[in-house]
Amino acid sequence: MQREKRTILVVDSSATFIFYVAMMLRKLQYVVQTASTAEDALKMIVGSAPAVVSLKLLIRARELAVTARVLYSSAKVGGPHAVPGMGVSFETIDPEDRTFIREFIREQVTNALATKPRQ
Repeated sequence: MQREKRTILVVDSSATFIFYVAMMLRKLQYVVQTASTAEDALKMIVGSAPAVVSLKLLIRARELAVTARVLYSSAKVGGPHAVPGMGVSFETIDPEDRTFIREFIREQVTNALATKPRQ
């Protein structure tokens, strides 16, 4: 019985890390795509089927490891996108990290609203 071929996108700034991880994944029968920047990775996944990604987020010197489902991504600026990025829904996240992220977002939105002049 042959399993379905899965594609994995490996993103890292280290070419050595990409090389070894991609080699290992190919030996495990995965189709591997690589990118050395987040921007390049976003360009590759635009328009593709919803992906589940493992992310390491660095917020205020705190590293958070999460698994997330990509809801949308934009590799270019324009329309509703002021900057390249992606929207995600967390699949797995430590409850402490979830609370930390909520507080961080609340603080960022509150500060942005307080500093923007009303029109």
